[in-house]
Amino acid sequence: GAYDAYYRQMGASAATYANRAGQEVVLRFAWEFNGCWYHWTAGKDCNGVSKANNTQFKTAWQRAYTNIKAGAGSAASRVLVSWSLAGTDASAGYSYKDLYPGDAYVDFVGVDVYDSPGSKSLSSFNSAYHAGAILNETFAFADAHGKPFALEEWGGHHALTGSQAGVNGDDNALFIQYMFEWIRAHKSQLAYEQYFQDDDDGNVNNSLFSPLENSNPNMRAAYLSQMQNEANLP
Repeated sequence: GAYDAYYRQMGASAATYANRAGQEVVLRFAWEFNGCWYHWTAGKDCNGVSKANNTQFKTAWQRAYTNIKAGAGSAASRVLVSWSLAGTDASAGYSYKDLYPGDAYVDFVGVDVYDSPGSKSLSSFNSAYHAGAILNETFAFADAHGKPFALEEWGGHHALTGSQAGVNGDDNALFIQYMFEWIRAHKSQLAYEQYFQDDDDGNVNNSLFSPLENSNPNMRAAYLSQMQNEANLP
């Protein structure tokens, strides 16, 4: 309960925006909790240090959610909380399904997917551990729980250094095409989507519009082409 007041203030601040704009506000906290790389990891971090177990994580999430809604007051129905996954990653030791806090404590099911392992064909895109398979699995999970599905982060993966440099898709226009095809097929059931850009050579390095570099001309051209297709627009 040490952070109850913090979460209530978070809800109150989000309510201010929601009331001012007359729109819903989505809060995405503790994102990618099923991966090992953040301090809010459920399981073990990437160095093998134990963090919260799955029961502790779910209890903490329920408490945070309850306080956010309480802080939002009369705007609680328009201050929404996304339970946002790092794909189907289980590097911290738990399946994302073991970390679900219950339907009463989730407004959106969200997921982050990148082109790693790289998808050079539609069959690879839809194969295990690749973006298409992850999307299909997590979309089905959201649907089974009656929750809107959000594509919180997606993007190419063109790391030049680090452990993923040899397995990602690089400047892969096909990945952009496959992602838009998936988005288009699920558009009526997709709450929102957003392309995540990063210029770090050791991270996803997938920027399409950076003024500092143009390392992804193929993805950039594919993205612009897809965005000019009216079928891809809301």
